[in-house]
Amino acid sequence: MSERMHEPVLASTAKDQQNTRRLMLSDEEVVRFAIGDCLLHLEKDRAEERLESTRKESKNDVKKIETEIADIKEQMKVRLRLKVASEGCVLI
Repeated sequence: MSERMHEPVLASTAKDQQNTRRLMLSDEEVVRFAIGDCLLHLEKDRAEERLESTRKESKNDVKKIETEIADIKEQMKVRLRLKVASEGCVLI
């Protein structure tokens, strides 16, 4: 699995944080909320709930991806050691 596959999730998290800050600064009761290509008009409270939910999901996704990356790196280390050992070399 490539780290590149996970870049959109990380970018999404930063974008969600920026959008949350903008929304909290807004004095409007009804705000525009983009979901993909759709633009919704939501009450500010509902939009804040939605952003918070999305932010939590994104954080969970990032944690899962970081765990996957750590597991893959560990597997790569093990495979490298096995390969080197099978060729008669010693890896310190």
